Amino acid sequence: LSSPSQHGTSRDTRGAVLLRSGDVELSNSLLGFPTAAQGAGWRGFSVVLSEDFGWIHEPSGEQVTLAEFRAVLSNVTALQIRGDQTVYSAEGSGQETAYLNDIALLRP
Repeated sequence: LSSPSQHGTSRDTRGAVLLRSGDVELSNSLLGFPTAAQGAGWRGFSVVLSEDFGWIHEPSGEQVTLAEFRAVLSNVTALQIRGDQTVYSAEGSGQETAYLNDIALLRP
């Protein structure tokens, strides 16, 4: 992720990556990774597809069980990656330029 231009307040990282299966939505907030600060260049992120790596139910925020995670992975209808990291505030309009590159699903 690269975000060379940002104006506004940093967005909550909750929901940075979403997995959807029917009406079930799970999210990962990329905790532990730095945000793509303006002008910082490319930042790498890895998201582990395992229930014990920060995945929660949306909108409740409840932890995901192994059975629930496997059920979602057996029929994923959407994978969404949010590139924007700012919102409108007194510090700016929330406009930004963000780029995603080299996205891959890898098997261990």
